[in-house]
Amino acid sequence: HLIILQKCTRPTRLVDVAAELGLPIGVVRVLVGDLHAQQLVQVEHPPPAPDAKVLLEVISGLKAL
Repeated sequence: HLIILQKCTRPTRLVDVAAELGLPIGVVRVLVGDLHAQQLVQVEHPPPAPDAKVLLEVISGLKAL
C-alpha cells in the first residue's frame, strides 16, 4: 500500500502502477480499492467507451479515405 501511495502522488493509471510494481492489474485494483475505502486516494473512472455504432461510422469514414 505504501509503495502505491508513493507512486500515486498525481493522477496515475492503474495499469502503469501494475507494470511498475510487476503485479497483475487485478491485484493493484484491489489494493487501490483498499486505499480508496480508507480515503487515502481518489479514484476517477475513465469516460465510457463510444458505442459500436460510432466506432463503425469511424471505420467507414477511414475506409472512405
